Formats: sequence, structure tokens, C-alpha cells
Amino acid sequence: MAVCVEIFLIAKGDSFSFARDEFVLIIMGLYVLFAALEYVFRLFVDENTAAVFSVLPGLFLLFLVKDTSIVENAPVAIVIAAILRIVLVFIPFRNRIILFSSFLLDAIAIFLCFFYQRFNGESAIDRILFICLVLLSLSAIQNSFPFFYFAIMGVLMFIMPMSTEPIDWTPAVNAYERVVRKAEDISYYVSMLFDNGSYTTGYSSLHVTGGKVNEDDKTQLVLTMDDKPYHIFVNPDEDTNMKVRRVIYLEGGNGADLSRFVSVLQFLHDNGIDKETASLFSRISEINIEYAYIDTCDEIIPANTFSLQSEGKNVETRAGKSMHKKGYELRAGFLDLDYGSTYFSELLRSSADNVVKEKLNYQQMCEYAWEIYGLDLAQMMSEKQYNDIISSTEMDDYLSTSGVSDRIKELSAEITSDFAGNYDKCKAIEVYLRQFPYSTNVEGNQNVKADMSTARGMAEIADNFLFQTQSGYCVHYTSAMVMLLRSAGIPARAVVGYRYEFPFDIKKSYEVSSKCAHLWPEAYIENVGWISFEPTGAYNTSDKYTWHRVVKVEKDNADDYYKAGIPGIQTGDPGQVNMGESSKGADDTSKEKTVTIEIIKIAVLVAICIILLITLIISGNIIIWRIRYRYGSPKEKFLMDVDQIKKSIKKKSENDFVDRGLLSDFLEKVPDENKTDAQKVFGVYYRIKYGRSGCDAISPEENNLAQNLRVLLKNNKKCS
Repeated sequence: MAVCVEIFLIAKGDSFSFARDEFVLIIMGLYVLFAALEYVFRLFVDENTAAVFSVLPGLFLLFLVKDTSIVENAPVAIVIAAILRIVLVFIPFRNRIILFSSFLLDAIAIFLCFFYQRFNGESAIDRILFICLVLLSLSAIQNSFPFFYFAIMGVLMFIMPMSTEPIDWTPAVNAYERVVRKAEDISYYVSMLFDNGSYTTGYSSLHVTGGKVNEDDKTQLVLTMDDKPYHIFVNPDEDTNMKVRRVIYLEGGNGADLSRFVSVLQFLHDNGIDKETASLFSRISEINIEYAYIDTCDEIIPANTFSLQSEGKNVETRAGKSMHKKGYELRAGFLDLDYGSTYFSELLRSSADNVVKEKLNYQQMCEYAWEIYGLDLAQMMSEKQYNDIISSTEMDDYLSTSGVSDRIKELSAEITSDFAGNYDKCKAIEVYLRQFPYSTNVEGNQNVKADMSTARGMAEIADNFLFQTQSGYCVHYTSAMVMLLRSAGIPARAVVGYRYEFPFDIKKSYEVSSKCAHLWPEAYIENVGWISFEPTGAYNTSDKYTWHRVVKVEKDNADDYYKAGIPGIQTGDPGQVNMGESSKGADDTSKEKTVTIEIIKIAVLVAICIILLITLIISGNIIIWRIRYRYGSPKEKFLMDVDQIKKSIKKKSENDFVDRGLLSDFLEKVPDENKTDAQKVFGVYYRIKYGRSGCDAISPEENNLAQNLRVLLKNNKKCS
């Protein structure tokens, strides 16, 4: 039962926000409670009736907890436990089903152990589930020992230390992995020798024309990092903690760009941004990038990377001299910016209106970098490198509109006419392009030789997308936005790489597949630097993945928590999930006491319900028996008397009696003064049961004799 629930939860994955272990443990506890109640109730009623009565306290418990938040998803656990208990009692061929199901669950549990790291003994719930599965399997395949024997065995198994180390299958696994990797390597590199006129999803250069795309899902990069894969914020409407996914853009062929980092620092300084304000929309992060099945010499790293190393050595080039092999690793330190932050977007919006202050000198910039980010800029660049960076502002290559048609220029002017600042113009073009439907099955009259490596090639792709097909994928959206921006006098460029949305679950590593390959535009905002945009309609913009940081209220060891005050938070966002935690700064001890009191109250009420239910069953049995006895036929009364006589004998024998179904065994336990009457009553019973037809009539004297014997034995303290 518990293993079935565990399998279901693992299959559902992130759709359940509550803790799996807690949920399974609640179901197990309730199931045991229902089973125990059924065992008690079977003293008074038959098995099926006892099973139904046993879940009634669960329904009462469901009523008590349905409007509370003491235990998350407790109502669901109660319903599941009750259904499982009823099903297991009424299911046909129960023993046979349990026998074969135990073997099936064994196989599934082994699968979960190896592929989902469940049942490894690291937590109490894992040990309990493992023990339950072992007991079920052992009990199902034998008939010699009662289940209580296995229950005692389970207690001993739980007490004994359980090794968390799995069997050392390393040699066999390594050999298998070597064979698989070799086969995948051969398959991968052979596939790249053939060209069928269409593209396969994966990392590419700007030499793409925007033709049809064949989807592939091969892992190309593996990411590892110390940061959580999500940001935590507080939803002001519900006053609960929320999680929003982290999204990372990995650029290929740009290398560590210190000029970009310096531009952002200068921009923040010009706006008087201090450490606390900067933390609302930026943070320093590190990430490790391992190459898998990818054929490139480019360094693929996050935007705004200022530090890049491989095998402990600095990487200062944009691409290697040869193709990087599988297993090639990069360690990147980068400035993670929240482009969707209202603080940051307002700074960008007003960037052109700000009076440009004097550029910081090398010493001032080093001091400012240390002040707001704790970075030693002097270790990253020399003063000469810094001076070369701030003196270079060549943008001609990113303003080229070669091949742009008049209708693109007219469209650009129409879209941006109502906006003064460059950032607002960029956002207006981004919004405009997102209206077009996303499609990888693109057809049209574009020049198949036109690609994104030149302005003319992008212009042709953009023209065909905007005015003919009006649907496409990232190549088309990006080409269109770059050329529309340049037509508006804003420097722009296309960037190739990956866009990866982290999952909500913290993992040791994150696989970036070929489906994550992406192209997107960057615009050069005056006094700021290069800023990324997302015009492709298939992906959410940065507004959907903002960190929602406004006023810092507390700091956790692993992440920062911030009080959110941004209007329009959409809790139904696919990139956000409710953590179900209150953000009120109440005293934790007080909360724990309140929860404990509530749990005690509920437990007492459920106990009272069970006592009342037992009382009801007992009194109901007595009333029903009396009604049946009063209105029954003489024969029915006699048989009921004999049944009660047998029960009295068994009860007064102090467990020194084995019922073999023979009345002679009962007669031996009857006190001597009552043996004669008992022998007569049992003789009549045999006559009724096994006599010839017509011999089952009961005389009033025989009825009185059975009735008197029943009363005498009931009042007798002991049967010998």
C-alpha cells in the first residue's frame, strides 16, 4: 500500500508541492489505525461490517481537519487510507492478488532505488517502506507463520542499523556505461556527417537560414552549481512563500566579457546604487558547465561572465583552437541580473535621461566592485585593460542595416514612434513580435542562402517572417528584432546559445538538452551596455521570472527572502509555485505550541468518536440480539441460546480451550452441576442439525432448558 503511494507520488513529480515522506507516513499511520479498529470491531460484528465501521473515525477526522492547515494535504491522506483499507477487505481473490502484487512491487521498488534513490535507508520513512515491502513479500509466499511473527521481525529490522551504502555494482556499471557512451559517441558523430536540408535542434552558429527544424532531445551540457534552482519571494495577496524558477541564458562564442561587467558597474554607480539596492535585482553567481554531446569549439557561458576557468586555468578566448571533447568543463563567475525587476527596468528606462557622470578610474571602480559585490576587480584585470575597455565604444557593426527593406524601416518607426527612450522602444518591439505564432515547420519564399551571420541575411529572414510567413521560431524572431532595432538606431546583435529553465527540485546536476538551444537578441542601451530580450513567443519574458525582491526582511543560510510588494503577481504562472509557508514574523515556538494543542484536541475527539462507536456497536449488537430472540421462532431461539452458551464457555475458560468444532469439547468445560443440562441441550442441538426431516421441532421445555443454562453459565465466574 505505502509503496504504491510512493510510486504514484514519484510519477507525479512536481505537481505535488507537499513533502512525499510526510504524506506517505500519514497514510501508513491512518491505514494501521483503520486496521486496528477493524480487528477490535470484529469482536462484535462480522469482517465486512467491521471494515466499514473502522473507517468511520477517518470520516470524522476528515471533518475536523478539512478547514485546518496543521498537516498539509491531511484530508487527501485520510481519503486514500480509507479507500485502500476498504478495497483490501472487499477485493476478490485477495490472497492471490497480494501474492503476485508483492513480486511486482519488489521489482518496482528496485527500479525506484536505482533511478530515484528511494528506499536507500537515509530517512526513517524509507526504512519503514522497505521493511513493509519485505514483510509483505515474506508473508505472502508462506502459510506457516502468522503475520504477527513478521510484525515483530519488522520492529527488529527498524531498530537495527541499516547501511546506506548500496551494493558495489561499480565494476559492472562502469563497463556498461563505457559501452553505452561509446555507442552514443559513434552514433552522434556519424549523424553529423549527413545533411538532409533541415536543422536538428541543438547548438549552432549564426550560419542558420531558418528552415524546418527536426526536434532532438540529446543532452548537450550538464550544469552544476551551489545556488538553488529557484528564487523565493512572498506573495503579498496570500502572505505565503512562493518559488519562481531560475532561468539562465548561456551564450556561445562571446567569452568572458569584462567590458560588459564594467559597463553595468558604471551604470549602477551613475545611479547611486548601493549594496542593498543592488541586491534587489542582481547577484554574483558561479556555475560549472560540462560539455556532453556537442560539436563546437565555442566557450558557452552565462551572459555577464567576468571570470572563466577550465582545469584551474583562466580562459581568455571566445573559442578554443579545436573542437571541445565530451567532458570539457568550464567554471564561470557571472553577474546574474533580474531583467524583469521593476527597479532595474526603471533604471534602464531612465538611462538616456540621466546626466552622464565622469567615468570611474581604475581605483574607484575596484573600490565600488568590492563595495556592492565583494569582488576584487584588481584580480580580474589590470589598469591598462580597464582603460582600454572604457575607451572602446565602437558600435558600427551593430548598426548595419544592409539589405533592410523600406517596409521594415517603416514598421520599426511605427512601433517605436510613441516612445522616447531606447529601452521602451526595445520593449515595444519585443511585445509586437510576440504576437506571431511559434512554429518550427516554416515555409516561405526566403532565400535559402541567407543566414544570420550577416546583416543582409538577417534582413531577408526578417522580411520574410514579418510580411509573409508571420510565424517561425527563434531564428526568425531574433532576426526581425535585430533589424527592427537597428532601423530605429539602436545597436543590436543576435546571440546563439541555450535558454534553460531550472526545475523546482534541487539536483546534483541539471542536463541542458538540444531542445534548449536558442537564439535571442541583445540591444545596446546607452549608458548601460548589452541587455537581453525575449521576442520568441514560445518562451516567457523576464517579467514572468522576476525575483520579486523589494525590501529585504530576513536572510536564510541558503537563500535570501524578500518582502514582495510588486502588483500583478500571477500565482498561476508555470514558473512559480506556492510553498504554502506563512511569511508572518510570528514566534515559531508559539506556532508549534498552537499546532500541538490543535493536534491533541483532534486526537481526543477522534478517541471519543472511537469509544462511542465501540459503545454503539456493543449496544447495537445487544439490542439486535434481543429483538431477534424475542420475535424468533422456538428453533431460532434455541440455536441462539446454544451459540451464547458456547461463547460463555470459551470466555470463562481463561484461554485454556481450543475450539475444534465439537460440542463434546465444550461439555468438558461445563461445571459439574450443569453438565446434565448441558448434555441434554447439546443432544437437542445435534438432533436439530443432523436429525431426519421433521425432527427439528423444539418443545417449550427444551427452550426453557437452553435459556436457563445460558443464564447460569453467563453468571458463573469460571468454567473448569
